[in-house]
Amino acid sequence: MVSTRFGGLFAFLAFVTLLVFPTTTLATTDYDKTPLRDKVVENSCERITEKIDNQIARWEGNESGKHKGYNGVVVSVQNMLKRLEGKGYDLTDLKVALQNLNNAILKRHEDAKVLINLLKDTKQYACGNSEGAFRDALKKAQEQWRVVAADTKEIRNIWQNQVRPEIRKLKEQKSLISPTIVLTEDKEN
Repeated sequence: MVSTRFGGLFAFLAFVTLLVFPTTTLATTDYDKTPLRDKVVENSCERITEKIDNQIARWEGNESGKHKGYNGVVVSVQNMLKRLEGKGYDLTDLKVALQNLNNAILKRHEDAKVLINLLKDTKQYACGNSEGAFRDALKKAQEQWRVVAADTKEIRNIWQNQVRPEIRKLKEQKSLISPTIVLTEDKEN
């Protein structure tokens, strides 16, 4: 029994001694991890900002091409409308569908501009040192990207379900409006 008391007392005194007088061996094993953490954060922040810069450049470059392509479709349909205007076709539904398409294209273009600006706004925050503001700005940009993706799907949906069927209806109308040749028999008197 005496040995158990001394064993417990010895363990308690050793623990208290380590708390009061820390040894150099414990100080070297419990090294400061902040330089390693700072280096990891710095490397990851460099990669993230590089990716963001690449995304900004890609969006700026692609957006002008996308907008020109979408406007090219609208212009070609408008030219078709001008050609068919005076030929007796019913163009009211196609005009409405084209207006819907044009509105969706403008909405996507504006939303893409907002996305590019949100990506640029992430540069004002220091990655790793902004206490979550950088992450929040990046999340806003990701949410805006989802909006732009939905706008793109909406443009495709309007084209597939509104504009194209109206163009097909015009082709069917053509057969109804085209002049018919009436063959008459010459009567010989």
